[in-house]
Amino acid sequence: MRMARLAALLGTMTLVLAACGVDVPTPTSVPLASTPNAGPASTATPTSVPATATPTAVPTSTPVPTSTPTSVPFATSTPVTPPRPTETPSPLKPPTPTPTISVPVTPTPTATPVPATPTTLTLSAVADATIWQGAGTTASGGGNHLYVGTNNGGQPRRVLVRFDLTSVPAGSVVTSASVSATINKSPSPAAPATFQLHRLTANWGEGTSNAGSSGGRGTTATTTDATWTKRFSGGTSWTNQGGDFIPTSSAVANDPSWDSTAVLLSDVQAWVNDPLANHGWIIIETTEAKKSVRRLNSHESSQGPSLTITFTSH
Repeated sequence: MRMARLAALLGTMTLVLAACGVDVPTPTSVPLASTPNAGPASTATPTSVPATATPTAVPTSTPVPTSTPTSVPFATSTPVTPPRPTETPSPLKPPTPTPTISVPVTPTPTATPVPATPTTLTLSAVADATIWQGAGTTASGGGNHLYVGTNNGGQPRRVLVRFDLTSVPAGSVVTSASVSATINKSPSPAAPATFQLHRLTANWGEGTSNAGSSGGRGTTATTTDATWTKRFSGGTSWTNQGGDFIPTSSAVANDPSWDSTAVLLSDVQAWVNDPLANHGWIIIETTEAKKSVRRLNSHESSQGPSLTITFTSH
């Protein structure tokens, strides 16, 4: 009975598999084992195997359409970098300093200013003349003598003198100046006398007139001689008779030798700066009293008026 069920089941499965398109081999008859009887042995009558049951037609199932699987994009996994083990930093060695090569710089030598060396010059007068009060035509420009002061007759005389300073370099600084003249004769008895230098403000001439060794009264002027009334006898007059000059004296002395003063120094410096302004000085006896007259050597003689200056130039 059990075997019959098993056969039926196999048949059913065979049909199902055949319906599904699976080739199934035809089953072979399996001889059934005889059941032993307790009695005497007898030849067992073979039991016929029931015929294979007719398979019940299994309805063919409508195939379910297989859905095309939608490909699901795989998520791209970002590879995770495993954390690196934390390294304990080794203590850094201090950087070895790069040696600095110092190239010694040779300083440019600064030129030490050389102090200017003072220069001293003694200059002789280039022009001198005597003018007589009240005598517009009297002169002695070319004579060996000069007269300053008033004679016994009450007639004052004055001396004009000029020095050439063009040998002094332009821009020089005058630090000292002194003027001297030599007396060669005085009246007897002579009145006391003091002598002033005044800076002249106008040009004048020295002619060739010569009154000689006893020329206290002068002689007739030439056209280029200065006189009491004229700067040049042949033409231009003084603005003021007796000479155009600055009223304030540049220096005063008891004899006609004048040491350096601020005003005298200023006169010379002005002439160094502007040679065209150099008209020289006029020598006047302060009181112009009688018998104050003195006779001096002119530049035509060996000991005429001189100017000594000290200056520095760069």
